[in-house]
Amino acid sequence: MKDDIKALMAVVFSIEKDLIDDRFAYGTNEKWDSIHHLNLIVELEAHYGVIFEPEDIQIMTNIDKIIDCINQKKKS
Repeated sequence: MKDDIKALMAVVFSIEKDLIDDRFAYGTNEKWDSIHHLNLIVELEAHYGVIFEPEDIQIMTNIDKIIDCINQKKKS
């Protein structure tokens, strides 16, 4: 799952996938601004077939939190 998310992030942020590591987070890279964050959410929802609530979107600020949210949605 982590590699799939990194691939989506690379497309959304227009950067090389190799530049996305576990420290890559909202606010640590100029490419990850509010507009790109929402674009990432849309891509994640389409790819994983889930719908995130506003509370989810606010906490999805790094790859591990994104994975946690997706896993929680898939269990529901």
